[in-house]
Amino acid sequence: MSQATIDYGSFVTAESDGRFRLTLAVEGMHCPACAVKIEKTLNAQEDVAARVNITQRRLNLYWRGEKGRSASLVAEAEKLGFKFSPIAQSRDAEDAKTERFLLRCMAVSGFSSGNIMIFSLALWFSSRESMGGATQNLFHWYSALLALPTVIYAGIPFFTSAWKALRHGHTNMDVPISVGVILATGMSFVEMMTHGKYVYFDSAVMLLFLLLCGRYLDQRARGAARSAAADILSLTEGTATVLESGNMRRIPTTDIREGMRLMLASGERVLADGTILTGESSFDTSVLTGETLPRRLKAGEAVLAGMVNLSDPITMQAEKPAGKTLAAEIARLMEKAEQGNAAYVRLADKIAAWYTPVVHILALASFLYWCLWGGLGWQPALMIAVTVLIITCPCALGLAVPVVQVVAGQWLFKRGMLIKSADALERLEKIDTVIFDKTGTLTTGVMKPAGGDALSEHERLLAVSLAAHST
Repeated sequence: MSQATIDYGSFVTAESDGRFRLTLAVEGMHCPACAVKIEKTLNAQEDVAARVNITQRRLNLYWRGEKGRSASLVAEAEKLGFKFSPIAQSRDAEDAKTERFLLRCMAVSGFSSGNIMIFSLALWFSSRESMGGATQNLFHWYSALLALPTVIYAGIPFFTSAWKALRHGHTNMDVPISVGVILATGMSFVEMMTHGKYVYFDSAVMLLFLLLCGRYLDQRARGAARSAAADILSLTEGTATVLESGNMRRIPTTDIREGMRLMLASGERVLADGTILTGESSFDTSVLTGETLPRRLKAGEAVLAGMVNLSDPITMQAEKPAGKTLAAEIARLMEKAEQGNAAYVRLADKIAAWYTPVVHILALASFLYWCLWGGLGWQPALMIAVTVLIITCPCALGLAVPVVQVVAGQWLFKRGMLIKSADALERLEKIDTVIFDKTGTLTTGVMKPAGGDALSEHERLLAVSLAAHST
């Protein structure tokens, strides 16, 4: 499907403050500088607020005015060279495809690097005179035959990203990487043809291999680092039992509509906010309220998505579908905190925004200095410039800070704590006193068997049978 045919209107939601919200998956974003460009372009529009979650590669877009304005805003962002798709469209297949391609590129560059090193070792420890000019030329040709197709194929992830950015008049992290690899390979080929000594096919291919290892591991880490917001939303996924004219049928959560009568068996999780119609039961509300003790609810009282029915079956009426439940609101609040402008995130964004122009200026200055005043030939001066392009990337900082924020939020959520402020973790390290507003003892709320040794074999068998048949 082309970008022009996507109808974003069906994915736009209205916020309580009168704004519209659209969450999009971003394709082609590899560094914090990319996120900064997207945000800067969209935030320059009137009544628009945009924030990119680089860890999840998502864009959260808020605006006031017409609902149909989403198409023009996305089109404005697409001019930067990125592709956007509604988050409701599954990205799992796309991510898996990218991961497999990176793995193939990494395997090709790794195989080529290992074989080129066989020839390079002999070249490193021998001179043209001791080895013989013909033998040295032959080894260079063997290295070139391995390196050239490897650079062309394994460099595709970097070259494609760099070209897309340059074509739209922008730069990103992959531009200096691509320039460095192409310069090193091109100079090596020229030197080989003129029987020079500055042949570095091994360095160019090994560099690609190491960069691809990092890119592949980053791709894997992003897939594994689900946000805490996704974790809480997963609690409201599944199928619900709908009662219609005395008949029961199972439907997915996404099909639940306001006014539907739902049957909730003992042990089942509530999948929509609503009101109990008949029955009375105890509910585990800890995921929403933090309270560890079960809460007894009866007909006429409200139940919320995420609660677990602990004892008796009930019937309820759905009042809010999955996307508008309290759990969904909490997830949005947590997601906003994960991608919020904490101090370290702002620092990383500022560094990334200046990275590309500064690095190119430094590389050019290094080349000119060593050529004109440093007394070196153009070949070693060019290698110094290439080195500057490659080693000055600060994107590890820009990538690591948002990932840490997401992983920490996920870790805390699994232990019953929700983060709703972007700078909560930064302020946490200054805390020296904690006061708990709790009327009883602090507990985990998890039942554990005790005194099992005092039970007979028959009693233990009964207890295990009861547990096996209870959810």
